[in-house]
Amino acid sequence: MALSLLGALTGCSGSDAGSSVRHGDAGSVAVAYTDRLFNGRSKEAEPLVDPTALGAFRVIAAEMSAGATQARDLRVAAVVANGKRATVTLSGTLCVDRSPSRTAGASPDSAHCRTRKADSAPDPAFVVKLVQEGSAWQVYYPS
Repeated sequence: MALSLLGALTGCSGSDAGSSVRHGDAGSVAVAYTDRLFNGRSKEAEPLVDPTALGAFRVIAAEMSAGATQARDLRVAAVVANGKRATVTLSGTLCVDRSPSRTAGASPDSAHCRTRKADSAPDPAFVVKLVQEGSAWQVYYPS
């Protein structure tokens, strides 16, 4: 479940990445979205999501509640833009707590973490899809 959840979520500098998001920069939006979502700040991530994707986002955010996830050291590794669509590949570490209690105080030993370096092989868990609305980029989930 942890691996499939990671793959579904994104396709950060842990403390407060993205507190000042540059909405015209797809990479900035992708880092802020992922950092906020994985670090228990889904309400702050929601405005970065395309309105047509809010239903899916809310399901994902609910699954990730209770401190069961964490992002650290997220950075933009690559951006590929094609018209009003962009794919941002991140580097950093994403963790999902696999403990039965899924509480914020769970032992780090129970977390499943994936780390991707900027020059590592592709990993769908570190890919964020965006669509441009006006001059702002927003996260969407392709069908």
